[in-house]
Amino acid sequence: MSSSEFTLRLARMRDAHSIRSLQQASFYKIGSEVYTHEQIEACIRHLDTLDTRLIKDQTYYVAEAGGELVGCGGWSFRDLAVRARPRRTNGTPSRLDPYSDAAVIRAVYTHPERLRCGIGRALVTRSEKAAIEAGFRIISLAATLCGAPLYGALGYRVTKCFNVILRDGLHLPAIEMQKELGATPFAIAQEARARWEPRERESVPMDGL
Repeated sequence: MSSSEFTLRLARMRDAHSIRSLQQASFYKIGSEVYTHEQIEACIRHLDTLDTRLIKDQTYYVAEAGGELVGCGGWSFRDLAVRARPRRTNGTPSRLDPYSDAAVIRAVYTHPERLRCGIGRALVTRSEKAAIEAGFRIISLAATLCGAPLYGALGYRVTKCFNVILRDGLHLPAIEMQKELGATPFAIAQEARARWEPRERESVPMDGL
């Protein structure tokens, strides 16, 4: 895995096993720099690192090099953020509102032998582009302590520090981060509405809209 060349594509359900293996290998290696072995074990044992709904929604990507997975990551337009009671519709997390909600970066991992090759940056950038195309103006994420430096370099700012409560009496320190995305049709329309003077709004006949 010496080459720095890689390609991105949408993840498929048949990639699930390989994705989980990569995620766990990555977390064991990179996470050991800031977390204890017990914290890592508890996290992998009790928290599923892969949400297959992201694959079904076609918002999760994999990076490949030489026919092997070397990275994975994506985003979500659903209310899947870490919270006690996510909003659900018929058992499925509801869609976020691009006008008022932030899209969410999800589960970005790089193969431990392919660090600093631009894979994580490419996965986040691809996810941000897709979120912008979906109309979102803000994107957020929950970062591990080892992942936060990458996001900081990509323009994300810290909004909150919190602990993910694990079983066995353990917790995992994490950081909530957020970033404003580029202008979108939604943002442009919202700004235009904010600039309208009241008399201008009132002077437009309904049948002329």
